[in-house]
Amino acid sequence: MIVYHSISPDAGWLPWSQNTSVRPEVFERHMTVLARKGWTVLSREAFQAARARGLRLPAKSVMVHFDDG
Repeated sequence: MIVYHSISPDAGWLPWSQNTSVRPEVFERHMTVLARKGWTVLSREAFQAARARGLRLPAKSVMVHFDDG
């Protein structure tokens, strides 16, 4: 799981933004690298549905989570 708190072009309003926020272009690069490397990004719903049915997840699976941001 990869967790992001804030994706913002200017997160200066957030006192701790230097440690918890990424710019949109950085987030886009992260997602591009995952795609290039063959990772499958799963939604929480897809993950839960697969697990409930006892299905195996793809070997290179990752969930992207946004923590209250």
